[in-house]
Amino acid sequence: MIEWLIGVKIITRPDQLIIEDRRPTWPMLLSMLGTVFFTLMFALRLLFGEFLGIDSTGMWMLGIPAVVCVGLSFRGTIREQYVFDRPSDTYHFVRQFLYKKEVIEGTLSQFRGVGVKRFYNGEYETDVVMLVQGGVLFGSSSEQPLRESKPAFNFWNTEARIAESIHKFLRIPRVDGEPTVHTLFTRY
Repeated sequence: MIEWLIGVKIITRPDQLIIEDRRPTWPMLLSMLGTVFFTLMFALRLLFGEFLGIDSTGMWMLGIPAVVCVGLSFRGTIREQYVFDRPSDTYHFVRQFLYKKEVIEGTLSQFRGVGVKRFYNGEYETDVVMLVQGGVLFGSSSEQPLRESKPAFNFWNTEARIAESIHKFLRIPRVDGEPTVHTLFTRY
């Protein structure tokens, strides 16, 4: 059930690959859990009154973190979807936030490889699926990450499963980084 709610679903069709990544970011996941918890506590306080031992100060102590949790939920993505369409030679990456949707489009023929890299940012590490691009313009990166922010439940094997499906569908080589590479990656 958890995999269905916040997992990665890979749909392979003859001419299309669709990857639905429903893993929220950690701030989004914690804010959703906090909002549910504080709403439940608020409802229990209203239903059972003073039997819970929560007075009006306690209600404020529940309300302030609830507002913080709602504010944090605007920072992360709800889901991301990656569509690779072979007949039209295009890709569409959709990042869905609570308040906006970002769409990145381009041609499939620009990708020369796909792999998983592990980046360390001092505080945490993250595994990222990277698409290697050929013929980059001045100042642009030769790699396109699928995720811009670290998702909750970010594991090497999940990212490797995504990279393997892209590798098989686009028939491009795997160029994985070593799992122990120590690199400072400032985007995450």
